[in-house]
Amino acid sequence: AMMFATPMFGKLADKYGSLFSLKIASLILAFISVFIRLFIVSNMLWYLAFGILLAVGYGSLYGYIVLAFRVGVRARISCVLVNLVGAICGGAVPLLANTFARINVIYIAYMLIAAALITFMQAMMLEE
Repeated sequence: AMMFATPMFGKLADKYGSLFSLKIASLILAFISVFIRLFIVSNMLWYLAFGILLAVGYGSLYGYIVLAFRVGVRARISCVLVNLVGAICGGAVPLLANTFARINVIYIAYMLIAAALITFMQAMMLEE
């Protein structure tokens, strides 16, 4: 889902603005995380919804990161940021989610809601 959705949402981010797309994605993620128990019963639906939301975030975020820096350092900084965020979130979030799921599944929802709200608040402070 992400392979096909990321370029599509990147194009929407170009049209409407990457921060707008990022704000919408984070609010939708916070909203569907409330219903995590329903999604976990249907694994396929959860993976599809989560993959599409990640695609919205990735399609929007990369476009903003590249434009946030001046031309002389743009490629270096954006490569470091994208890879660092991917390494930290790609390794820590599944580990945390797995640990939380062993305790109580609702803790995953709390983690996702917190991440979505932090992303939304940070996007509100940035300028287009």
